[in-house]
Amino acid sequence: IRPSPFYAMLLMDGDNMGKMMGDYKGESISKALSIFTKNVRKIVQEHNGVTIYAGGDDVLAMLPLTRAIGCALSLSNKYEKCFEKIVPEATISAGLVFSHYHIPLSSVMREAHHILDDVAKDQNGRGSVAVSVLKTSGKYCQWTATWDRLMDENGKMRIDDLVLKVQEGP
Repeated sequence: IRPSPFYAMLLMDGDNMGKMMGDYKGESISKALSIFTKNVRKIVQEHNGVTIYAGGDDVLAMLPLTRAIGCALSLSNKYEKCFEKIVPEATISAGLVFSHYHIPLSSVMREAHHILDDVAKDQNGRGSVAVSVLKTSGKYCQWTATWDRLMDENGKMRIDDLVLKVQEGP
């Protein structure tokens, strides 16, 4: 198997954090965020990734294509578990960019912020992951789902076919 010319950039951000800090006890939320942050690096490493930043409700990591969506889901599950006794409705959203290594990193980051903020949070209603594929010719496609809709009725990730297609290349 030859190496893929694509990698994954994962950007995550907790949903409605400002509102939660106002509505609930800030100290309890700070403790939950601290527990989440302490677990991020380990979860990313378990998926063969590298954590670039983890602080509070923010995560930035680079991962291999085939492990990225699983990592994002694991981080989402950990986030919800950290908050389940304090704010049971707490969710985190993700922007995941599958990028060719020739694309400038600034363009990848711009796309990650766009699909996180404008697509996963605003268009899809938070608690979502938005995935974008950037090829040297430009944006190839985009895909979005809520965390609870990632798996099909057979327990298979709905995005697996896209990941394999990108991994294989042209």
